[in-house]
Amino acid sequence: MKIGLLTVGTEILLGDTVNTNLSKLGSILYNSGFYLNKEITVSDERSEIEEGFKYLYESCEVIIICGGLGPTEDDITKESISEILDIKLVLDKSHWLMFRFSGTEPLLRIYCEAPSSTEVTSTLYYAKQLIDNSFG
Repeated sequence: MKIGLLTVGTEILLGDTVNTNLSKLGSILYNSGFYLNKEITVSDERSEIEEGFKYLYESCEVIIICGGLGPTEDDITKESISEILDIKLVLDKSHWLMFRFSGTEPLLRIYCEAPSSTEVTSTLYYAKQLIDNSFG
């Protein structure tokens, strides 16, 4: 499986911030039996984000995106990717999912919040559809 990482952040390209996501993700993937095939870092410009994503989309089966996801005006990653993939972004404050790699184990942790246990179950079912889990 070819895995690509798209890192978004002008501050990384300017040398103001170190791309620790690259080394951490590379290590986690390797220790889990995978490896990162490609990585590209782009500025916070919409055209750069789109170009970087399309480059990885053509050659990778999995694309992981980090950076440019915060609340400031220059954080346009979500909007840029949703336009490329023609996906509508929906804010639902009563249901949310968070995916996080474990810092000590080769695990992906999924956190979920919803108004009831039934809705937690259905939201987690949706999350399961997002992840191809070939390990069981």
